[in-house]
Amino acid sequence: MFADSLAACEVSESEDALLGDSGSSLSLENEGEDDFSGLSSAEVFCILDELGMPDHVEQDMLNTTSMDGRREASWEGMTASWSYHPDRGIDTIIYLEE
Repeated sequence: MFADSLAACEVSESEDALLGDSGSSLSLENEGEDDFSGLSSAEVFCILDELGMPDHVEQDMLNTTSMDGRREASWEGMTASWSYHPDRGIDTIIYLEE
């Protein structure tokens, strides 16, 4: 599932798109204003869209500020948690619920 979403968005597995837990989790590192390494926002949201992330969760992610701390949302057997800082971008972990 996670590997398929990476392939659909033409993103290779790397430190910025890391599969873990025998394929049941995915960590996405987004580039920020000061951290130029990482996935583009378009790549991150392409992957999340491929995973069926609802529009309301995407809007919640886009409206997260650095003051909000770590946020979390679930859909269709998956949970995503993310944090945002302008210097680092949106860092997201998605995992399959047991």
